[in-house]
Amino acid sequence: DVIPLVLICAMRVEHSSPAWKLNNTAANDFRHRYSIVSLRPLSEADSNELINRLLAIPDLHRDLRKSILDKSDGNPFFIEEVVRSLIENKIVVPEEREEKGITNRYWVSVGDGSNFSIPDNLQALLSARMDQLEESTRATLQLASVIGRNFYLRVLQAMNTSSTELDKQVGTLLRLDMIRESARVPEVEYSFKNPLTQEAVYKTILLKHRREFHKRVAEAMEGLYQDRLEGKYGLLSYHYSLAGENEKAINYCRKASNQAVKVYAYEEAEKNLNVALDLLKDTNDAIRTLVLEELADVCRMVRKFTEAIQVYQEALELLETLPEEKRDRFVSMRIHRKIVEIASEAKWSVDAQTFFELREVSKGSHISLVEGLAEMENEPPHQDTVRMLGALSTDAWRVQNPANWTESKRYGEMAVELAELLGDKELLSTALGVLATALDGQSALRDHLAIAQRRVDLSFYNSQISEHEKIDAYRGIGQALMYVGEYAEAIPFLDETIAMAESVRAPDQIANAIGIKAQCLFRMDRWDEVLELEKEWRDLDMRYTRERVGET
Repeated sequence: DVIPLVLICAMRVEHSSPAWKLNNTAANDFRHRYSIVSLRPLSEADSNELINRLLAIPDLHRDLRKSILDKSDGNPFFIEEVVRSLIENKIVVPEEREEKGITNRYWVSVGDGSNFSIPDNLQALLSARMDQLEESTRATLQLASVIGRNFYLRVLQAMNTSSTELDKQVGTLLRLDMIRESARVPEVEYSFKNPLTQEAVYKTILLKHRREFHKRVAEAMEGLYQDRLEGKYGLLSYHYSLAGENEKAINYCRKASNQAVKVYAYEEAEKNLNVALDLLKDTNDAIRTLVLEELADVCRMVRKFTEAIQVYQEALELLETLPEEKRDRFVSMRIHRKIVEIASEAKWSVDAQTFFELREVSKGSHISLVEGLAEMENEPPHQDTVRMLGALSTDAWRVQNPANWTESKRYGEMAVELAELLGDKELLSTALGVLATALDGQSALRDHLAIAQRRVDLSFYNSQISEHEKIDAYRGIGQALMYVGEYAEAIPFLDETIAMAESVRAPDQIANAIGIKAQCLFRMDRWDEVLELEKEWRDLDMRYTRERVGET
């Protein structure tokens, strides 16, 4: 009798492996009875489903789940081993919960746990695959792991100067499915097939060699990408920090943060500055003061006012501990000015209790600014002096109780005069905005409109004026036109404000412009459009926090 027999073989696509001979024999001699089923990585949805099945009722931190998905890259065995390791290391723990009289076991993550280590058995498995490589190919793979999960061929070539067979080694790694080509334009780029593979390879490098390799990567990148280093700041700070070159790492962290702010990636900016502060934790010098100030600036941009003031105060305290010759008076005045500005900005964006607390903190900085201005009266004009005058002008009406509009106007006029002497267009625009508000507070509405118009004319097609300043100028003239009853003329400026503010993710300016536009439409009896604007307002409330939008 003939008994049907099915043979199922699982193997990697490794042509040098003895098992591959079985594949060749079956394909040649039994083609009519031979089928190949190529296994593909699980999709993100299927990977998520596998996690859910393994843990029955999971309650994982979002970052931990994302990290599992990213590192396993759709490999079901890796997912299983990572989940098992998380349980063994008590990063994921069971928790009994009673719901409607039934006790269910949930698996809960302790913290985000997203930086978990590679499980030992996976490390052993992946190391065993490495051990099968020729020594030169293994060394190339190690250098690639230092560069990162993704690596440019040019960087690898610049590091691997001792090898004459790099192309052959890369070809071997591609054939063994340990790396894959991820891009050819603008240049050839490869990536590790799996993030855990890259981690496992990296861990095989002796600690004493890692610093040297990271320094070589950073120096290779600086040499190869001199004309476009901006996009590499984050990577350079990472490699120099692991190379122990802290000064360079801190410099690139600050540059990376500044670059992130320009594209409104505020979380990324904050992350880079915190890395720099970690590298500076054992030092008390002027650089640490500047990094603290920059971190507070980012907090202020996303309107985390309380946190921003705390960091500004930390910077001031550090400044006081520096030797006299290392203290910069303008740095101190600049930070005091920013604290005063925060109290003004926060007034209608936070609850009353928080505002009162911020105002109390700002009183000391207000005194310091007034004293600082008196000391600088006979000194040459300085940009920071203009900003200080602007801060005091706004503080006079927005924070002081009762509002002192006369003092506000006086500071505003001084700021405009000084900005004109300096010839700084951006500063002049800001000073004009401050003065316009002071005139409005004194009911000099036509004078207010004239100053607002001058500000818009100054910013029109002027490359010296920043996008944020232009937005404020357009909002300012829209408001000025509304106050004098020229509602139809105001609306185009307000629409332009909203469009520009959307492009730079400035929800507070969008909300302000929508509010002014609504008042114009209301007074023109265009009720349907007013109701449509309310939808835009509600959308802002859904997309951003109250601190970023302000009152709606």
